[in-house]
Amino acid sequence: MDDQLYHQLREHVDQYSVGFNASESQVEIEFLKVLFTEEEARMYLHLRRYLQPTHIIAEKAGMELAEAERILTGMLKKGLTFPKIKEDAKYYSVAPFMHGLLEHACLLMADNPEFKEVAKKLQKYLAKEYIPKGRLVRTIPVEGQVNADLPVAPYYDVVKIIQGKDKIAVTPCACEAKTRIIGKPCNQTKEMCISFGFYAELYAETLKIGRYITQEETIAIIKQAEEEGLVHQLAGDKRSVEGICNCCRECCGILKSFKFFPKPALMATSDYVVQFNEEECINCGTCVERCPMDAFTEGEDVISVDPGRCIGCGLCTTTCPTEALSLEIQPEEKRVAPFQPEKYDFIRSTLDFDADLAKYAGE
Repeated sequence: MDDQLYHQLREHVDQYSVGFNASESQVEIEFLKVLFTEEEARMYLHLRRYLQPTHIIAEKAGMELAEAERILTGMLKKGLTFPKIKEDAKYYSVAPFMHGLLEHACLLMADNPEFKEVAKKLQKYLAKEYIPKGRLVRTIPVEGQVNADLPVAPYYDVVKIIQGKDKIAVTPCACEAKTRIIGKPCNQTKEMCISFGFYAELYAETLKIGRYITQEETIAIIKQAEEEGLVHQLAGDKRSVEGICNCCRECCGILKSFKFFPKPALMATSDYVVQFNEEECINCGTCVERCPMDAFTEGEDVISVDPGRCIGCGLCTTTCPTEALSLEIQPEEKRVAPFQPEKYDFIRSTLDFDADLAKYAGE
């Protein structure tokens, strides 16, 4: 294989979303070689973050339309692009490393022997060598666990978010799939990743790795996630939430990276923190087991809590038998405003994909 081509491909992927940095191990090149043939790699270099019609991509690539369609169709099936079909016309944009190539590979290539080998190395890369360029997700509290006297911002109200969506899909958790591939399966419910709009259509109709669900089914999944101790994390900018991840402490790369730091609260994006009423605590230790960030320590007489390790998920509050724990909103100076579109690229908005298509209306 042409090593120079794949290094060029890695540089192109690195431009989008939260990047795809080079490493000493060069596992990122191995990963790309498993995913892309050389002709697919060359084609990807002509794709951008925004949707382009097939005929324009073909012109950029200097090839006949039929040849471009053949290559792009193959890439679509492998999850290497974000495609859209409108009125029989096909449009394509890049699938970034995250969210995109990594998740798609874990769900579509689980039985591929080459990918299984690379996945083991990727685990180390993600834990120790990968450096994301920006924010990924926002941690939101368990439904109904915020102090009732405090206002809940719209982007923290998970039920209202769901009720505002008309196209919803659920897929298996890509992080769980990855850990299963490397021989460390998790016991969480598999179907836990929720997508809206463009991404719901992509996973339910195009890649067929998910299925459409109702608002009621979505809320039921959220409640099941809370029972299983999974952390709700929103993906999307201030205009539109595009997905809800229900994340496991054992599988989720984001949670594992947070936990690695002495103060995960500084890494997570959340406006809430746990409040502890020592007088109500019976030192049962339930919160010690429940917290994904090890924010609680069991003492001889009473639990102690480290606010610097709290990411505001609220899971501890749902199982405390004496209601000694509650969530409070952070002081205003510590709150993080909803992600601005121009500064957030982890998951592109359905609104932006729609705007891409509008440019070609009437062609």
